[in-house]
Amino acid sequence: MKNRLPAQIMIIVLVLMSILSIIALSVTMTSVRDKEEKAQNNQYQAYYAVGENKLLDFQQYIGKKTLASLETNLTLTGDTGNATGSCGGIGTDGPDSTRTCTFDNISLANNVSDTGEVVKTIITVTDSSEITNFSAQKDKDILLDIQTASVPLTINLSWAGTATAWNFTVDKTDYTSEKTIYSPAGIFSQPHTSYPGGACFTYTSSGSSVRIIITCGNKMFFRLRPLMNNGASATTINSLSIEGNNIPLQRTLTNTTTTVNSGSADNPTVVLETTYLLIGQPLSLFDYVLRTESDVIKN
Repeated sequence: MKNRLPAQIMIIVLVLMSILSIIALSVTMTSVRDKEEKAQNNQYQAYYAVGENKLLDFQQYIGKKTLASLETNLTLTGDTGNATGSCGGIGTDGPDSTRTCTFDNISLANNVSDTGEVVKTIITVTDSSEITNFSAQKDKDILLDIQTASVPLTINLSWAGTATAWNFTVDKTDYTSEKTIYSPAGIFSQPHTSYPGGACFTYTSSGSSVRIIITCGNKMFFRLRPLMNNGASATTINSLSIEGNNIPLQRTLTNTTTTVNSGSADNPTVVLETTYLLIGQPLSLFDYVLRTESDVIKN
């Protein structure tokens, strides 16, 4: 029994050393993994910061300018440093127009990282002649610039629900306006209209959709305004589009940021997108609507 005691002690020691080795290896692997995850997280945050900043810089630069006016070579200036890039020509996809701008050699050292890594960001601009899922505020005009559009000009409008009437106005170059009110399902019992100077447009309707045809050559703007008497503050436009004319109503910016020189095995690609309208929403100081609970009367 005494002769076997040292052997038993040795076995116990070996077992304990094996357990400690496993624990140490596990701690080391966890530490390495945590460092890798932290590095990847920092890398992703740096990519995201670059993409977000350059997308905002580009949106501020282009605003509501036409795609044709976008320069071939341009420099974005912002809080995170300048970025020089080039923009390709206008491409078309059905009624939509697109341009793609690439900004290379953006150093992360100018942003949120000091790794010396360089990234590039690609921004695609897409103009659409249709607005979808837009919240139109009660009694507030939506203005479409139609002066350069060919006639006859067809505008299609559809919206959600049945509790919205519409005030339609065509403003002309002779400083006169033609107006009408569409009140489906008797929302207003006495919708009065006036047509100074002749009929510039007509419309056909079916429930919560209207098709407007403008025929006068001296048109400037088309305005539409939702009217409600049920206490609602807005209505949802399902679709507002212009047929046969490439008049942009909505713009989408899509930004893709990737690496140029990273040696990391896991190189993220960050994609960001923003959409905004190219239409106007002016104050209508000289175009009032007298609206009661039962009728609506235009000036």
